Amino acid sequence: MSIADIYKKISIQEYRMYSGFSYNEKKIDILQKELAGISRKKIKESKDRKHRIWLIGNVAGYYRNKFLIKLVKKRGRLRYKDVTYANWRMWIRNSEDKQRKKVMDYFISKADTLKPIIKDMFDSSRRIYSKYHESVLDAYLFSEGFSYKNLTSQIKRMGRSEINNAKRLWNKLGVEKKYYNEYYYINDKIYGGLKFNLKAIPYIKKIYKKFGIDYNKLKVDDKDRKNKFGFAYCFWPNPPYDVRVSYKPVGGFNEFETAFHEFGHAAHALTMDPKLTFWKKYDVPNGVSETFSFLLESLPKTKEYLEDINSYSKKLIERTKMEQTRFLSFYAANSLVKLKYWNGEIKFDEIGSVYSDLLKKYVSLEVPEGYWVYHHIISEADIYAPSYMIAQIHVTNLLKKLRKIDRRWWNSKKAISLVKYFMSLGGDALEAFKENGI
Repeated sequence: MSIADIYKKISIQEYRMYSGFSYNEKKIDILQKELAGISRKKIKESKDRKHRIWLIGNVAGYYRNKFLIKLVKKRGRLRYKDVTYANWRMWIRNSEDKQRKKVMDYFISKADTLKPIIKDMFDSSRRIYSKYHESVLDAYLFSEGFSYKNLTSQIKRMGRSEINNAKRLWNKLGVEKKYYNEYYYINDKIYGGLKFNLKAIPYIKKIYKKFGIDYNKLKVDDKDRKNKFGFAYCFWPNPPYDVRVSYKPVGGFNEFETAFHEFGHAAHALTMDPKLTFWKKYDVPNGVSETFSFLLESLPKTKEYLEDINSYSKKLIERTKMEQTRFLSFYAANSLVKLKYWNGEIKFDEIGSVYSDLLKKYVSLEVPEGYWVYHHIISEADIYAPSYMIAQIHVTNLLKKLRKIDRRWWNSKKAISLVKYFMSLGGDALEAFKENGI
């Protein structure tokens, strides 16, 4: 079986796992093992560092995936009455302070049972990358096109720019600065009070039509089944031929915005040049991949677009600015703690306390040390969190270029053609970004 065939099969199993369908854990392990074996042989042959890093990631993925599945299963068994990790982000929207505190305290009391699994997962990645004379951090920075100094400097700058707004955010929302009023709760409070009844899919279909993308090529699952994770996810078993979106129609502006984000990922995958070497379809830097999802997500946060769909209000724009504050302040902390860890500045057992300090600095919120293990991006991925900040840099520069073409760039064939050009490049998009000042 080829690497391409293995990737397709693994992606389908992961899609089933995150979407609440039955999945074959043994099959995933067998496929990962076969992928790792083929990748090991190709590492010796490859002289392209970018390709080598992708192959090393395949080998590391085999070992870390064992721990990830163990983490997902053990975390999934945690339950406080009817609240589980899979449903707590939706449960909090109608919860009371005392209930939220009890649920949060319960989960945090179980954090120590999850930490050893996460540590083993991180250690397995470190061991594999080291074996091939790379480090997890160096490989990440090379793939994203940043130096450590430049990246941390830009993240700190973005975080500092929102410190005062973050301090005021809590008062504006009438929320106490308590650890149980955290990232996901604040997000719901920002948009929860808005009367926004539009369904995202009809508007996404219109954007796809403008882009010349066939929406019907997507596999879309919008059922709210047990064990389905979060609001939405996008999977690429075989871009641009097999692209899938799994999401929950929970209603409100939060769903509208989140759907645009994930269907932005899908638009990217559907637009990739089918002639690309398979690995270049998958070896897209996370910061580049998230750029296109952020780009589509920016539409319902844009005055002109909201005017186009007869949904503009000053209150909605104010709330989107609050959401930007929440995002940049939280992700400054999320990103810096992972970068510090992989740079050897802090030990694993210090992640919780350092993360708490960073949240206090950038978000003006103190959290218990066990909180970090429940933020999926921090606990499930080796690094990833900084990629959201990198994407913010890219999308800010891209939007400047698009708006010079047309303020309503989503109606401009010239602007859309530029976006589709970047989307089509797969793993080579970063070089095109650099050439175009993005």
